[in-house]
Amino acid sequence: MIKIKKAGLSLPCIGLLASLLFVSVAQARNTTLMMPIKEVLEQDTVKQAIGPDMTIVFGSATPSEVEFRKQGVVVEGQARPNKIEQWGHSVPLDDASTCQLALGNALQELARQARQSGANAIVGIVSYYKNKIFDSGVEYECHAGMSRAVVTLKANLGKGPGPIALDAGKPGVSRQPIPQPLISPPLEISSVCRFWTTRDAKVIASG
Repeated sequence: MIKIKKAGLSLPCIGLLASLLFVSVAQARNTTLMMPIKEVLEQDTVKQAIGPDMTIVFGSATPSEVEFRKQGVVVEGQARPNKIEQWGHSVPLDDASTCQLALGNALQELARQARQSGANAIVGIVSYYKNKIFDSGVEYECHAGMSRAVVTLKANLGKGPGPIALDAGKPGVSRQPIPQPLISPPLEISSVCRFWTTRDAKVIASG
């Protein structure tokens, strides 16, 4: 009598395949979030990093008094979904908090380039993930995964005669530039912000 042995996977092999499948799916997560800009612009670390002398205008509509120094500048801000506390403990962050860090990093990179170009205004800011424009004066587009969040921005760098008056009636224009910080001892940018800025904010292209 001939015995036929059925081929199959062992339990350890099945477990390994299941783990690999889980990791693959987790890494592939790409959640799109439309987040409010105002919450990030009001953060002390972001205001201090960008500086009170720099005007920020979200939305493709551009104030007429701006003289362009550089157009079509694209930057990418990244952030990881955890932060390191004072004693070295890693604290997990939700998607919204991670996206805020990513936007802050992207804005800091734009401000750095603006100063290098002699500009005092970052205008016409739109979200530009994978070369697709999301044009809004109140929201930005963020893509969050298991290991990082990404915010891609496209903007124009310009020079104005002074503080730029923004027309709140025009669609796509943010209501006001970043407010002046309160007169108090300067707030030092946390080591977390410095870490993300130097490591994760990078220039993609500039026109």
